[in-house]
Amino acid sequence: MTTYKTTTDMPASVIIPGFIAVMIIVTAVTGYKSIGEMEGSPATIVAFIGPVLLTVMLVAFWLYRPEAVTLTDEAVVVDRKISKISIPYSDIAQIILPEAKDMRFAVRTFGNGGLFGYTGKYFKQPYGSMTWYCSQRKNYVLLETSAGKKIVVTPDERDAMVDELTSKINATK
Repeated sequence: MTTYKTTTDMPASVIIPGFIAVMIIVTAVTGYKSIGEMEGSPATIVAFIGPVLLTVMLVAFWLYRPEAVTLTDEAVVVDRKISKISIPYSDIAQIILPEAKDMRFAVRTFGNGGLFGYTGKYFKQPYGSMTWYCSQRKNYVLLETSAGKKIVVTPDERDAMVDELTSKINATK
């Protein structure tokens, strides 16, 4: 079993404190505006819901961020704090190594574009719809399954991981 780290890139690292700053500002502004308002008024409700919603988002993105990619004896595993993703070697039909320029301007159809990483559903021609478990915008490894799903990971040591992954896939055939 080998684990390949997935380091968060600079843009994602900058977005994290920016998001926290927005949380603080929203909390301060909505809290200030609701001071002196009657209990249960719309301003008081917004003052409560805004910060709670932002905090839930922050925690959720942190829990689901990709931390590493592990190659076990049976599968590729995307390590996250909760809900690890496992792709059996026997399900991998193709490994594609897109360059960073090939993935630039991918359209985020339902996902997270930089808070603790780049995760969720994305679309980019010629690859089509993909599920990203990425921590950086380089070192892309696209795993296409026999069912047609496309999963993208970004290990720090892409070439070493792909070499080992190719060996493990070939051993299962």
